[in-house]
Amino acid sequence: MQDLATLRRNIDSIDDDILRLIARRGDVVRAIGNIKSTNGLPVVQPTRFKEVVRRLEDNGLRMGVSADCVRKVWTALHDEAVSKQQS
Repeated sequence: MQDLATLRRNIDSIDDDILRLIARRGDVVRAIGNIKSTNGLPVVQPTRFKEVVRRLEDNGLRMGVSADCVRKVWTALHDEAVSKQQS
């Protein structure tokens, strides 16, 4: 059985991986914002967001992650993306 310190190091490593992915996602978000701006597209596209969340909720449930957790996380990521695209 692993000890608490080992498990916490594992969590810390996973958290670092998550942050790297969020930063990478931010790079893509900025590129999308540039394309939207160049083409006169609105920053917020509610239909797209709903489709993404629905897909991720389904995937999350298959992986043991509640739909509520998925919604909260992706709403936060979406809000950050909108902020990046508006700046």
